[in-house]
Amino acid sequence: MIYHDISDVKPNQTLRAYAHIRRRLLRGELPPGARLVNRALARAAGTSAIPVREAISRLASEGLVEILPGAGAFVRRPAPREIEQLYDLREALEPLAAGEAARNAGASHLAALEALLRDWTGLARTIPPPGSARASRAHMDRWIDHDERFHTIVLDAAGNPWLSRMAASVRLIGQAFAAQRPEPALLTPAVASRTIRNHAALVEAIRRRDVRAARSWMTTQLREGRKLVVAYFRDREPPA
Repeated sequence: MIYHDISDVKPNQTLRAYAHIRRRLLRGELPPGARLVNRALARAAGTSAIPVREAISRLASEGLVEILPGAGAFVRRPAPREIEQLYDLREALEPLAAGEAARNAGASHLAALEALLRDWTGLARTIPPPGSARASRAHMDRWIDHDERFHTIVLDAAGNPWLSRMAASVRLIGQAFAAQRPEPALLTPAVASRTIRNHAALVEAIRRRDVRAARSWMTTQLREGRKLVVAYFRDREPPA
């Protein structure tokens, strides 16, 4: 048996591999049941196979990947009950973080949120109306990137590293599972407009230091997302 010495594997290579796989999960590029092939992922991430293996182990510990002895690692498909449980946690943590952001956000956080929101609004205007064309995969990828960046800034603005770490961890798992359903056709002008409106209201609440409103708008966003994601997985749940 050949043993690999991982003592000289640079931590940033493992982080690069982890970030690469995580990004693909968040974009829905690795569907449920997909087998994770170390060599292919290593080529795409620009690392060797060992960092990829460590990244996959981390993703397995987070519940996103299932490792089957003798078969390999596969992207997990969550049960609808798991999705409900994740949203229960998100609704406990993320509104709290939004409220703390309203208390603690600095000028740089607000500037970053407002700049991102302007760019996001511009992206929303490029989404074609139903019947004329469908949003492209590129639209969806950029949309997911904007959403991820927005919530990362809010968590950082909360000023509570423990809360931010817990909320970010649960959010990552929930978003990766949710990304199993975002076909570009689901991104319509109506969906985009509602999303932008909700996020703009949250930014305004943070700017006004309105803790209650910030919590309320974050809860509104999460509940709308919960409804769509849970319905998607229930429709595809295998018969008992």
